[in-house]
Amino acid sequence: MTSHRLNVFFDFLKKYWYHILIFAIIICAIVFRVEALRIRESWWDEAALAYNFVENEGILWTFKPLAHFQMAPPLFLILTKFVTSIFQGTEWSYRIIPFLSSIISIPVFYILSTKFLTQKRAVIFANFLYAVNFALIRWATEFKQYSGDILIFMLVFLWLNNFDKKELQGLKGG
Repeated sequence: MTSHRLNVFFDFLKKYWYHILIFAIIICAIVFRVEALRIRESWWDEAALAYNFVENEGILWTFKPLAHFQMAPPLFLILTKFVTSIFQGTEWSYRIIPFLSSIISIPVFYILSTKFLTQKRAVIFANFLYAVNFALIRWATEFKQYSGDILIFMLVFLWLNNFDKKELQGLKGG
């Protein structure tokens, strides 16, 4: 009875090894980001950006140059203003947009990698590198727009890749 269960288990692993490994990589990527968020402390640049929210009311200021030598896209600022208004401007509330952008980017990267890499081991390796990349983990916890930039780039890249070449030629007029 026990050897039969082991055979069933090993057959399952043989059949689904790739999906199990990708799932494990994605879970590890999420855990790395959650842990980094848990231990992260604010630094001057984040505090300077956050201070713009303290100094300004409404959302029209998000379309003007920021104070304290800061720059950020208006959409990032508006989304952050919305979140911080709900959660009373806690340190965590400033980091939720970059954190969620990073978490969402993990499966988006997997989709992107399966579109452009033909071998399973290449997809696994690429996703592993994305999961453990120090800069990506750090940006997931910073009150900066970098994680959102990465997510938007990948989504636009996927969207553009879905166009047929004939459709693109039609857009050019040829």
